[in-house]
Amino acid sequence: MAETLQETEGDLSRDEITQEIESMNDEQKDALVALFWIGRGDAEPAEWEATKALARQQHDGLVSRYLLGQPEVGEFLTEGLERMLEFGVD
Repeated sequence: MAETLQETEGDLSRDEITQEIESMNDEQKDALVALFWIGRGDAEPAEWEATKALARQQHDGLVSRYLLGQPEVGEFLTEGLERMLEFGVD
């Protein structure tokens, strides 16, 4: 039985989220990890390229397992996106 993260009908299950993340190319995965780190406060939007490069260097194993194993992953991704938009990145 699939583990679920669904809070409301229409939300993706954990398996669906894993599938979506793992279907991304390496550049997209690096950007997702960088966005997470920015949202968590480990990096600044101005350090975007360096943060993506660091994500690439530290990549070991499944990105989905790393991200889904982090507390408050959704909140940090949302915060990272908001910080990047405030910085002026579309």
